[in-house]
Amino acid sequence: MLFNCYKLQGGGEVLTMLLLCSVLTQTSGAAAMVLDMTYVFDNQTIYWPTAKSFNYVVTYKGPSGDIPWYEAGEYSAADHGGTHIDAPSHFAASQSAAQGQWSVDQIPISHLVAPAIKIDISTKAKNNADYELSVNDITDWEKVNGQIPKSTILFIYTGWGKFWQNRTAYLGTPTKNTSLLHFPGISPAASQWIVSNRQIYGMGIDTASMDHGPSVAYQTHLNFFSKNIYGLENVAKLDQLPITGATIHALPLLIGGGSGAPCRIIAEWGTNTSTADSTSASVRATFVMMLIVFIFVL
Repeated sequence: MLFNCYKLQGGGEVLTMLLLCSVLTQTSGAAAMVLDMTYVFDNQTIYWPTAKSFNYVVTYKGPSGDIPWYEAGEYSAADHGGTHIDAPSHFAASQSAAQGQWSVDQIPISHLVAPAIKIDISTKAKNNADYELSVNDITDWEKVNGQIPKSTILFIYTGWGKFWQNRTAYLGTPTKNTSLLHFPGISPAASQWIVSNRQIYGMGIDTASMDHGPSVAYQTHLNFFSKNIYGLENVAKLDQLPITGATIHALPLLIGGGSGAPCRIIAEWGTNTSTADSTSASVRATFVMMLIVFIFVL
């Protein structure tokens, strides 16, 4: 179309310039996608079996003096439940080691807004409720998708989100007995491989814990937290997150000294502010300027 326009006589060159310059303002046309990866907090929200569950009480609901309608309430809960963040201070190999591991309010905000990577182990977990992400799962993923970039948030998709409405299926037991827990997680070997070979900011998973249900030593937590890599647990809608290309905004309740906190997790992708779009716009601009020079030279 551009070259046909150039052949116009008289004011054709001016029209061509206008058409060419319009390319500079064109966007990729991709619609921005925004995904809320947070479960609602209410009296049905799943918490660790031994922890205090979320409790919300309406303290007032109705007309109040000159105010036509007024609502207020109070809530209480443990800091590890529902969609939440595990700060690195949550587990430590020793008291002295814990001094260097961040609490919720110490995690840099730059570590909470970062590119997302997703590894899918849902097929394997479907056949084994206690399945653990292996080193081979990671290296196999990298053979197809390339090396996990540094400064990213790595998510493990187990498919367990489909059980969220069924506490027994999600945790593996309706009781408070943690020895009966069954759900997938990340193996200690895989977590050690990640901290030794890759430089990520955080780990996310769609189960109640980064360590699988039967774990008693929580070595995966210890491995990540020793490097100030935080955890995101009970993450919703991981099936909808793309393998790469999304940016995560993980914003926890800023509890001073907290080892964990409720966390709102938002993913977005397909925006025109991405690196790919910026590069594309730069290429278009360069191409247009070269054509303009070409037109006037001739």
